[in-house]
Amino acid sequence: MKIFTMLICFIFAGISFADLEHAHEKIKDMSDKATITKTQTTCPILGAPISRTIYADHEGKRVYFCCQDCVKEFKKDPAKVIKKMEAEGIVLERIPLVKK
Repeated sequence: MKIFTMLICFIFAGISFADLEHAHEKIKDMSDKATITKTQTTCPILGAPISRTIYADHEGKRVYFCCQDCVKEFKKDPAKVIKKMEAEGIVLERIPLVKK
């Protein structure tokens, strides 16, 4: 009887540890899938701190700049700049699209 009881204890212990490892794998998978996002703090053209009063809107997204010269540079190829920013994990402020 003692052997049977010990065998049952070992089986339950093994099942418990197997379940813990499975839970750990789930947590690791979830953290791998999580993306780190950040708000815009620097100018995408020069890398200087942004001014919240200098910005350009493109397809419902607002991009801030350090100066008006950077706005002009941005307007040459806005999609390219936005794509680069989003690839870096920067979440751009959304603005409502206004129908003209």
